[in-house]
Amino acid sequence: MIELLLLYRLCKRIGQIAREKGRRAVGYQFMTIAFWFGGELLTAFVLAALLFVRGGEEMLHEYELLVYVAALLGAGLGAWTAFEIAKRLPHLADAVEAIDEDGISQR
Repeated sequence: MIELLLLYRLCKRIGQIAREKGRRAVGYQFMTIAFWFGGELLTAFVLAALLFVRGGEEMLHEYELLVYVAALLGAGLGAWTAFEIAKRLPHLADAVEAIDEDGISQR
């Protein structure tokens, strides 16, 4: 439940960043959710596979908490990546000004 509340707050914040740059928020909010769950699942899968290969099912069960904590760190890394993408976007008005009438970038 706490994870969902945190994800809700992250989506509100990235939406605010996108709007400040003149962009629609919903795409960046979906990106945050996708990166969150993608990072979480990918990290859990990779670590669980490594533990299983290394020590079988016994080792996997022994380190379940480690897999869970690593998955949360992967989720955080995914959300951080989404925020970095949103923060580095130019303001939409600046991006439009950089393109001349022929559609060629002036930068």
